[in-house]
Amino acid sequence: MEGMGGVPARRPRGVTELAPELASRRMSPAGLALLSVAAPLLFWLAVIVAGAARPGYDHVARPISDLGVGPNAALLELTFVAYGSVTIAMAVALRGVLPPLARAGSTLLLLSGAFTALLGLEWLAFVVGGSVPAAPTRVGALSADRGFDLVHNAFAAATFLLGGAAPLAAAVGLRRESSWRWEAYALAVCGVVAVALLPVVAVSPPGAGALERILVVPLQVWVAVVAFRNVRAAPAVVALHARQV
Repeated sequence: MEGMGGVPARRPRGVTELAPELASRRMSPAGLALLSVAAPLLFWLAVIVAGAARPGYDHVARPISDLGVGPNAALLELTFVAYGSVTIAMAVALRGVLPPLARAGSTLLLLSGAFTALLGLEWLAFVVGGSVPAAPTRVGALSADRGFDLVHNAFAAATFLLGGAAPLAAAVGLRRESSWRWEAYALAVCGVVAVALLPVVAVSPPGAGALERILVVPLQVWVAVVAFRNVRAAPAVVALHARQV
């Protein structure tokens, strides 16, 4: 594009560097922030209710997935589908918020959300097929069906691995963004905590249920950190865009 006298017109500076939020968005800043808080709260509420409906269930000792087999299993499994779907939606929205070098984090988050949804969809497939996963008959098993357990464990591992890698990838991409300095540190902490806990939870030590729940929290917190940063930046972004156009 040329300006007066044939001199190339200068592209307005600042919008791209300071406001990736102006990229094509599918969700408002407030909507993303609301989802980043409401989705985890509803997830944990479902876990608490499912545990309360299971006599003798111990949140400290037992993993969350135990609630997806046996009485009232539908509550947790449908929660997996809903929460995974919402996570995918948030990942798509985050792609329009994060600077380009940090968007690998949103891609990994999307994949983690997909595997979360698959946890519930696997259960639904067994139910539709007339083979409802029953309580385990052997020590250390999730259910009485080895095939169900194998697929479930693979999906769960992918959920946690990709979920833990997501904030680390985003943090690496943000390390040279001065306006994202605090968020980069917060995301790095979330990723390190999650990844450090993964091998511990995998060997099912005493208190594995509590450790698994602690692992899930940073996977949820980092999304809220980015979402609320987007809300804080939105007024300045709009003002900057108005001056440029």
